[in-house]
Amino acid sequence: MYKRQVQGSNAGEILNKLYDSIITLGVKVKRNSSKRFNPSSRDSIYNSMRDKLKTNLEINFSNHVPENPYLVVEGYSVYVPFKKDTGVATLVSAAYSDVQRVKSNLFEGLSDLDMASEKYKHFLNNGIFLLMPDESLKEESKTQIENQIDKFYWIMKQHKIYCESHTSVEYLADYISEWCLKVA
Repeated sequence: MYKRQVQGSNAGEILNKLYDSIITLGVKVKRNSSKRFNPSSRDSIYNSMRDKLKTNLEINFSNHVPENPYLVVEGYSVYVPFKKDTGVATLVSAAYSDVQRVKSNLFEGLSDLDMASEKYKHFLNNGIFLLMPDESLKEESKTQIENQIDKFYWIMKQHKIYCESHTSVEYLADYISEWCLKVA
């Protein structure tokens, strides 16, 4: 049997010291998470995809990606960072762990696009591009967010608004480039 001297001011302190030093099943093992979920704001997504868009769109970049991604409509600033001859498009981040934040972002994207459509009534090929959360998000949150996005896709289809999403900024930039260059 293992013998050891333990000191403490009372029996509880002595038992705690013994427990901490001897009983290994009681110690929680800290897992080193290889991937931690990091939310992405719309502005950070936009800034990180600009180089990819420049490469994809080449000399047409300035025609499709305005210097200022905001448009003023009846005194309100709306976010429509992409355009083509027959439409405008916005960017929405669904890469958050909070489903309420995602709902708010989806509504804001639809609102921006709706207001831009008022200014450009002749535009019939408008779009919304979504960055989805990646695989590092907890499954429960991811499922709730995907359910909201499914509803959002259904609404976009009813309004005949092109909608595309991906978990990768690079692939999303590819979708945006294709939309910009596609002739209606």
